[in-house]
Amino acid sequence: PSKKGNNIITKVEKEIKRAIQLSGFKNGAINIEVRVSGIGEIFIMEIGPRSGGNFVPQVINYATRFDMIFATLDLFENKNINLHNTLNNCAAYYVLHTDQDGILKSISLKNEIKIHIKEFHQYIQPGEKVYSFQGANAAIGVLLLLFSSPKEMDYYIENMNKFVEIQ
Repeated sequence: PSKKGNNIITKVEKEIKRAIQLSGFKNGAINIEVRVSGIGEIFIMEIGPRSGGNFVPQVINYATRFDMIFATLDLFENKNINLHNTLNNCAAYYVLHTDQDGILKSISLKNEIKIHIKEFHQYIQPGEKVYSFQGANAAIGVLLLLFSSPKEMDYYIENMNKFVEIQ
């Protein structure tokens, strides 16, 4: 769920529809990155004919039960794709990272966060070099998470250092 108000979401949806229409895009997965300024201005940062990185299709599936990957395959087979928005679960991804260059010793996950982890993708193994996080190329791994409410999700994301220890 978004923290933005309905008026901002409506403006973003309008701009996305306009951009898609102007681009001539007809069918398939599309990834659009949008930023909203402090005064509510909408900026489209990126449009790409792909389903998104950082496991975005999987997070969307956990949040809505819409399987973007299967829908894309169905599109290639000229099958009908039914879009439904029946769920609005609180799903998120969290990039595991460090603020220091060094060698990864371990990743420790507290039991309290483990119950929320749907998938854990570890890129760097103990004994391998890690780099201070400046971008996605320095990610140690990714957690795909599911929570019962926006408040719970915000709490865990904002306090992840209490639940995940990277040495």
